Amino acid sequence: MNIKELYDTKQYNKIAEMCRDQQILNNFNALDFMHAVSALRKIGDCQTLWQIAQISYAKFPESKRIDTNVGWAIYHLFIKAFDPNTSDFDKLHENIRFIIERASETVFPEKRKAILGGVEILVKNNRSSNDLKLASIYLDTLIDKEQDEFADSEKIYSLKAEIELSRKREKDLPQPIQAVYNEHFKNKLDTGKIEQFQFEYGKPTIYSGRTLEYTLTYFPLNFYKVWYPLFYLLERRELETHIRILELGTGPGTSTFSTLCFYKNLAEENSKTNFIIDYTAVEKEAEFKSNFDVFKGKFLEFVPENLIIKKIDFVIGDAFETDLKYTENSFDIVLESNLLNNQEGLLEGYISSFNACINRLLKNNGKAILIEPAYFYNQWIEHTSELCSILLPPTKYNVDVGGIQWVKDLFAKGLRYSPKEKHEFYCMILKKGDK
Repeated sequence: MNIKELYDTKQYNKIAEMCRDQQILNNFNALDFMHAVSALRKIGDCQTLWQIAQISYAKFPESKRIDTNVGWAIYHLFIKAFDPNTSDFDKLHENIRFIIERASETVFPEKRKAILGGVEILVKNNRSSNDLKLASIYLDTLIDKEQDEFADSEKIYSLKAEIELSRKREKDLPQPIQAVYNEHFKNKLDTGKIEQFQFEYGKPTIYSGRTLEYTLTYFPLNFYKVWYPLFYLLERRELETHIRILELGTGPGTSTFSTLCFYKNLAEENSKTNFIIDYTAVEKEAEFKSNFDVFKGKFLEFVPENLIIKKIDFVIGDAFETDLKYTENSFDIVLESNLLNNQEGLLEGYISSFNACINRLLKNNGKAILIEPAYFYNQWIEHTSELCSILLPPTKYNVDVGGIQWVKDLFAKGLRYSPKEKHEFYCMILKKGDK
């Protein structure tokens, strides 16, 4: 009985036995190999499939069916089962490149799944800048293939954003922020009189009289979160060079000065382009303003010539009563971070107020960026807006804070109850006018 007859009668295990015989394999023709790889795929024998692929490629270099099934085998053998403690990263790169080169003219799901899985391993482990550079190149092979028709296109851009954040951000906090810490806050930690800032979970947080403790404890942990959605928008060419931003619930200015430092980097890397920023930060706790002003003053000392700051205003007011205070359709971005959750006293109707705000104040094609702690994710997963579409669905990220000296000092002083180097959060981006 030949391979085709065995395949037609669904004797896939018998085909697998034959495929393990080198002598029989050497006598297979192109049709035999196609039936063999299909049979091995059906019984989940990716190891044998991968072995016969080496022979089939040497004899029949062009076969989309074989390419498709080999993509599946690579994913299960070398990516899904990858163990960063024992597996070979160089082999991982080799397999990703192999599948890209073999399938350069085809875009089948197995190829995309294998490449995305491999990139996720490289990004998660973040061993070197070369790993990340190559991971970005691998993703570009998928973006070039009319990416918007694929369900995983958002994941591709999320990974691109994560790669760019890891590659471009400084290991520590940006220079203006480090200067503020060294000149204004480090000595306060060194006194030993600062108490750990703790939330009472399930209860609204009271900041009055505790703004210094909050700033010292949470500013460095939350600082880089907003870079993820900003890189995401930058990769998609959705980030304006002349931009007006409204931030709701700014606190001490964590996301404010993170965003401004992001634009500072852009300006320094693109010296022939002028970047213009108009920034309004709304916060109801007036005590945060003194810390905000310290960061503002120091940041302005480091602004490059092509970054034009029209204003950085700290406005004392309730974030959920902001809607009617500003001109309709006047902001490019409305940003909130750690605002839409029960820890901040989220009351019934606040989500509706936030929706009303972005509907009225965002320009057409303007973006709303929402950032919340991972453990509050379910409270706003159903967030919708009648005038906005979802550009980035709720996506989980891990921000690496292990290299930040400020954070290291917090751990050393016992001011972080959970000294984790990865800080989890969810991010979502809405876009006005695409619905």
